[in-house]
Amino acid sequence: MGATASPNRRVRRRRSIERTEPSVTHPLGQYVSIVLDKSAVASAYVDFMTGRGERLFEFLDDDFFDNISQQRGPEIWRTVGDWLRGTFSDISVDLHSVAQDDDDRVLVWITLHGTHIGSSFPFMGGCPATGNRVAWPQVHVFRLAEDRIVEHWAVRNDLRVLEAIDQPR
Repeated sequence: MGATASPNRRVRRRRSIERTEPSVTHPLGQYVSIVLDKSAVASAYVDFMTGRGERLFEFLDDDFFDNISQQRGPEIWRTVGDWLRGTFSDISVDLHSVAQDDDDRVLVWITLHGTHIGSSFPFMGGCPATGNRVAWPQVHVFRLAEDRIVEHWAVRNDLRVLEAIDQPR
């Protein structure tokens, strides 16, 4: 697939996704190169979803675009993190599959599990906390360019979340 311009996307020259400059300093002081590939993206995303780290932010381009929120810039992920922790406790993630295509897109298929403690996500409309366990299937697509995550799409089963919290315990 070739690069095409869209109103929300800047076309960039493609190059190798292996970093050419050091990006992480090892505790002993040596530089360690990071390869931004499907495993690195999936691992950073799962860590983010479970609240175990900020590695995802190291990979996000300053001009990152989120097609779900229509927001530009990495700060949308801080908002998503706040929504997650305001909505679920005891979060775990099943990582079902990770794939990378020839156009530098990484697909991450997960199911998030958590206990419903609030309704911070806008689609939840302020539903009261139920304490119900929720399984939330999702597929995320991250576009890589010049060794950065520059764009994101998602397909989530939000209806399943609403059905799970509406069930009597």
